[in-house]
Amino acid sequence: YADGYYQKLLAFIEEAVEHANSLGFAFDLDQLIKDADVALAYGLLQVAGLDRHFHYREIEFIMNLFTHEDLMEYVSSLLGETLTWDDVYQRDVEGMVDIIDDIEEDITVRMRPMVKLFAIAFASGKDSLSIDTLSQCSAHISASMVHIDKDPSEDVEAINMTFFLRLENTAYLFVDSFARGELLPGYEDDPIALDLYGAVATSFEQSCLPKQKKRR
Repeated sequence: YADGYYQKLLAFIEEAVEHANSLGFAFDLDQLIKDADVALAYGLLQVAGLDRHFHYREIEFIMNLFTHEDLMEYVSSLLGETLTWDDVYQRDVEGMVDIIDDIEEDITVRMRPMVKLFAIAFASGKDSLSIDTLSQCSAHISASMVHIDKDPSEDVEAINMTFFLRLENTAYLFVDSFARGELLPGYEDDPIALDLYGAVATSFEQSCLPKQKKRR
């Protein structure tokens, strides 16, 4: 079940890269797939720690689903020490949660190209590259793990806070604000944001969205 939606998500990224690169961008598909593995695994690990308990089946789910880049190897490179999946549920839970929280900024910086890619995709106006298509995949992946060790009442909250979904929403906010002819408050002079807006503008020029929705 989860693997099927994971494959659909990878197909989304592949189509998004093809679309973006046809507009003159130079995204690296292999690197973005690795980035997706890290972002998805990191988000699910955050969710797994919400109840301050890492169930071994949650860890196995994350470890076995994402095979292009191992999250713990990446985390180890950030920490400068070896951290394994066994350590996740054998170490002190609070200490592990702190480690997860502390590296979010580093992972967020790494995901800037992915956010840019998603923004270009969403601005294309294609149903196959919409935020609904992408979020359906990520939400089903999250739901598959949440059911392992979560009360059903926690499902929606857990799924809605995943790191990957927040990346999707960030990209969509930039596209939506551009379409309305506004810049997000506080980002008017931010070079990273302006680069992202420029990418959105390029995608809008070739999009199949109604002309009145484009920024004049």
